[in-house]
Amino acid sequence: MAVNSSPVVDRAIELSVVEFDVCWEAARLGERPVQLRGPSPGRTAEERRRIVHEAMNGLQRRELASAGRPSDELTELLTMLKHHRWSVDAWLWLARPVSAIVCVAGREAVLAALDGATVRLQALPDYRAITGLVRLAGSAKPGVGDSTSLRADLLLRINKEADGDLHFLAERLIAAGERPATVRSFLRMIDGAGTHGRFAAGKVDANGRRRYGDRAVVFHDTPSGRHLQLHTGSGSDAWITVLPADEAKVIAAVRELVDEL
Repeated sequence: MAVNSSPVVDRAIELSVVEFDVCWEAARLGERPVQLRGPSPGRTAEERRRIVHEAMNGLQRRELASAGRPSDELTELLTMLKHHRWSVDAWLWLARPVSAIVCVAGREAVLAALDGATVRLQALPDYRAITGLVRLAGSAKPGVGDSTSLRADLLLRINKEADGDLHFLAERLIAAGERPATVRSFLRMIDGAGTHGRFAAGKVDANGRRRYGDRAVVFHDTPSGRHLQLHTGSGSDAWITVLPADEAKVIAAVRELVDEL
């Protein structure tokens, strides 16, 4: 059976971190995406040759390589991670940390996620790129509360001083002029936050450098459900808004990041 083919939409290819490193090097794509960086073993040339040989043999048994080279399907996915129109990162702190990136070139996309010692690659149509990335965060019901905004500069400064002490944070925000009801609403939606993550969009400029947008989308889960943290405005008119969110709201917020590029 031939191993060279175009990417099959929705087919997931799982590689060990070492296999991914070996394939990336074989494809001569330069520096690996920061979201997918793992160890690159082989302290000596001889040791590296042995590692490459073993990795390629394993890939060939799974029809993902031939004659010491990644298959065309795998190479095309790797190449899209390097050369694309726009992309979105995800840094997720779930039961374990997961980092991922989805890259879109034309009407095709590739979703790649580093989860422990495994890199998972999946070809997707462009219109499902953001949905596929957001779903890595898992499902959660919307949290309880109403959309609430606080001045970003004030919140960030006092939050740093509070160092996790919500009572201190509340007192200082109220003392700085925020309405008590607003502060209570805000704190109810962040109290008990555990699982959390961050999405950021970027595009490649004319010089081949990746440029990020001006803001990111952050989410966190509390016992009541999932909430979004949105940064809007700039300078003295910058705000941080917390609001309950289902999957559709998170996807829409991430899509706005791409639209702003």
